[in-house]
Amino acid sequence: PVSNKTYWVVNLKSMSNANGSPASAYWYTSIVDSGTSLIVGPTAFISKVTEGINVKADCSNRASLPNLTVKIDSTIYEIPPSKYVIEAQDNTGKTECIMGLQGANVPIVILG
Repeated sequence: PVSNKTYWVVNLKSMSNANGSPASAYWYTSIVDSGTSLIVGPTAFISKVTEGINVKADCSNRASLPNLTVKIDSTIYEIPPSKYVIEAQDNTGKTECIMGLQGANVPIVILG
């Protein structure tokens, strides 16, 4: 449920991956932004969520990466690597994969 009508604010409790323990999100305001293609949050939080995940630039390991787990209120959602790994072309036209989660010096978590 939406907890604030100014943004799509949700009660994000935690995020994790199969390789690590959950990163608590209790201290952060979390918003859903459908116009953003990344999940952005405080650097320490994102680092814990992505711990042990190594996205190869050539996309060769994309299918074998773990799902991310997102807990909003009491509901748990799974995000497969096909959704959090971004496949893009560089300026030479070569396809490469990058992590779709980014740490930043921000006090919120943006679920894009």
